[in-house]
Amino acid sequence: MEKTTANILWVSDNFDPVVYNLLRKSLPDVEVYVVSPDSGYLNYIKDKNIQIILLECNLKGRNTIDVLEAIQKIGHDILVIVLGECENEEIAIELMRKGAYNYILRTEKFTNILPVVVEKAFMKCIESEKKRHLELQLKNSVKRYRTLVESIHDGVCMINRDFQIVMANNSLLNQFKGEAGEVIGKRCYEIFHGSSKPCEGDEHLCPTREVFGTGKPVNIIHCHLSKGGDKVFVEMNAHPVINEKGEITHVVEILRDITEKKKMEEKILEQEKLSVLIEMAGATAHELNQPLTVIMPRLELFLTKANKDDPLLKDMTIIYGQCEKMADLIKKISEVTVYQTKEYVGDVNIIDIEKASNPSIMKAKNSPHNLLESLLVSMNQYSVIVTDLSGTIIYFNKYSEDLLGYTAEEVVQKKDVLFFSKEEGTSKGIEACRAPAIYKGYYEREKTVITKDGNEITIDLCFAPLLDKKSQVAGFVGVAQHTSH
Repeated sequence: MEKTTANILWVSDNFDPVVYNLLRKSLPDVEVYVVSPDSGYLNYIKDKNIQIILLECNLKGRNTIDVLEAIQKIGHDILVIVLGECENEEIAIELMRKGAYNYILRTEKFTNILPVVVEKAFMKCIESEKKRHLELQLKNSVKRYRTLVESIHDGVCMINRDFQIVMANNSLLNQFKGEAGEVIGKRCYEIFHGSSKPCEGDEHLCPTREVFGTGKPVNIIHCHLSKGGDKVFVEMNAHPVINEKGEITHVVEILRDITEKKKMEEKILEQEKLSVLIEMAGATAHELNQPLTVIMPRLELFLTKANKDDPLLKDMTIIYGQCEKMADLIKKISEVTVYQTKEYVGDVNIIDIEKASNPSIMKAKNSPHNLLESLLVSMNQYSVIVTDLSGTIIYFNKYSEDLLGYTAEEVVQKKDVLFFSKEEGTSKGIEACRAPAIYKGYYEREKTVITKDGNEITIDLCFAPLLDKKSQVAGFVGVAQHTSH
C-alpha cells in the first residue's frame, strides 16, 4: 500500500486488543486512535487527519445510525466501516443506505477480512486525494488561463461549430458594450455584424468557417458594428482548438480594434493623393503655360495691327478668348490645394478643379467658419460671463440675461460675480475655486445663485482662466447652465 498520512479512528465502548494489534501489524504506518462514543470522538476527526472510522454496531446506549449521521455532518470525505456482531440484515442495509462504506460481521474470518477491507479503503482515500489534487490543479490552471485571457487588451472569444460564442473576455465585451449574458450563446455574426447569417464571399471571408475547413490559422480584417451601430474595423486572428483525437472542436478568435489606425491610414492616403495631385497640377500648369506664353503675345500683336476688314480677325479674336480661358484654367490648376473629386462617367471620378483650387467653397467640418458658427450656437445655450482679474464683469451674454434676469447694461463694469451669490458666498470661496482652475486649467462645481427676482436656482458651473500674451492670468470666463433639479 502507498504511504499515507491519514489515520484510523476506532469508535468503540469495548476495546479489543486483538483487533488493535491486527491493525497496527497490517498497517504499520497508520496511527490508530481508539475512543468511546462519549469521549469527544468528533474532535479527533477534525484534529487527527482521520480518513477511516471503524464504528462498532452495538454501542452501549447509543444508536449507531445517529453516530454515523453525526460523522457525516462534519463534511469530510470519511469512509465508515461498521463492525457488527449480529446478522441482522436490516441494520446492515440501513447503515449502508445511510452512507457506510462497508459492513463486516465478526465471524471466524473477521481477522482475515478486516485488514483487506481497511487497506482497500485506504487505497480509495489515496485515489480520492489524487483526484482532488488534480481537480485543484485543473481549477488553478483554468484560473491562470482565464487571468491571462482577461489581461489581454485585445478581445478574445471562443466559437463552436454552430458559430456560437462560448467564451468571451472583458475586452471583447467592452468593444461591443455588452454584458456576458448578451454575448455568450449568441452567434458571432449576430453580435459582430447584426446579421442573420454567417459572413461569406472573398471580400468578407468568415474566419470561423475557414479555420474549421482548412485547420489553419486565418488573419483578416472585418468591419463590425458596435452595439450603438458604429463601424468598428477589427483585425481578426483565428486559430483552431484541437482535442486529444486531433479534431477541431472550437475556434479562438483574437480581435484587435484598428479603427483609429484605419482612419490614420485613410488620412495618410488622402495626404498622399493630395501631394501627388499638387505635384501633378504644378507640372501640368507649367507645361501648359509654356505654349501659351508664345501664342498669346503673337495673337495680341496680330489683333493690334490687323485691319477691321481682315477675314482672319474674327477667328483670331475667338482663339484669343479661348487662350484667356485656358490661362484662367491653368491658374486654377496651379492653385489646387485640396483633394476634391466629382462624378464623371459611370463610376469614374475626376478632379473638381473649381473646388480643389478654391477650398473656401467647401465648408469643412473643422473650418474656422464652422467653428465660429458652432461657438455662437453654444453661446445661445449656455450662460457665458467674462470677468477681469478682480471679478468685475466685462461680458454678459443673452442667455445670462434670460437666466439671471439682469441686462448686460445693469452688470457690465458695474458688478462682480459675487453679486449673484448667496450670502455665504464670500470672496474666500471664490479664491478657493480659482486656485484649482488656474492649476488644472478649469474648475467645475454645482452652485446656487440668486436671480433678479430673488429666486434661488442651481446651476452647473465651469470656469477657466484667461491668459494674456505673456501667459499671465488676466481674467476668468464662466460657462453655466441651469440644472434640471
